[in-house]
Amino acid sequence: MRCLVDENAGVVVANWLRSQEYEVFSVYEEVRGIDDDVIIQKAFDETC
Repeated sequence: MRCLVDENAGVVVANWLRSQEYEVFSVYEEVRGIDDDVIIQKAFDETC
């Protein structure tokens, strides 16, 4: 399962999910400060 972890959730949540063997895209780690609309579009694009 793939998870998109929002910037406000932070690194701890992303790392825990990784430790549970989830594939994680962490906004905080990869594209901090990105616009919410872009995040929503990314999530939509990757689920359809």
